[in-house]
Parts: sequence; C-alpha cells; structure tokens
Amino acid sequence: MFQTLLFPLDKIQNKKPIKGTTTFGNNMLLPVHRWFRYSAGFSAQWVESEIKNALKDGPIRVFDPFAGSATTLLAAESIGVESRGLEAHPFIYRVARAKLAWRSDPGAYLKRVFRDCCT
Repeated sequence: MFQTLLFPLDKIQNKKPIKGTTTFGNNMLLPVHRWFRYSAGFSAQWVESEIKNALKDGPIRVFDPFAGSATTLLAAESIGVESRGLEAHPFIYRVARAKLAWRSDPGAYLKRVFRDCCT
C-alpha cells in the first residue's frame, strides 16, 4: 500500500502561504472551536481545504499524531473523511474529546440525567 503525502514538496514549493493558516483566530467564528482557544491551534478552514485537495487523488484517511484540540479531526469529520488522532497532554486530550462530542444529543443527555437523579 502506498501512502501519499498530504503536503507534497513539489506542490508546496510554488505556493504562497494562505493568510491565516497558522493562526487559530479564524476558528473563533466557529462554535465548536471558540469555547477553548488553543495556543498551538491553526485554521480549520485551511485544514479543510488541504484535505479537499488531497481528496482529488481519491479516498483518504487522516491521521494526526499531535491532535491537540482536534481541529484536524473536526475538519475531516465535517467533510466526511475518516480520521484518527493522538494527543499526549491529558488536559488537551480532554478538550479534544469534548469538542469531538459536539454532535451529542442534548435531549438524550437530559433524559439520562433526570432518569438517574429522579428515579
């Protein structure tokens, strides 16, 4: 099995940097990201655009060995790409887990709370 690079050197050398690629600032407009500002974060829109570019060559999976607060994992999920990530820092791992739970159903949560406390 051959693994292609997400950022092939021949494509990077002739590109100008996209404004805001290395800043979390753009994410402050996105509900799932704005509640916790991660200093090592970067633009979710930029990650989405890079994943979409990689998809032009066929189906992909994303692995983020330094998942941080899950920006890459959420970007992949938002466009239907399978992804996995690792995060070694216990607190940041918990932040990522919370952000990845964005799709949780609040109604189911409330039913569970009231069932457990009031029965």
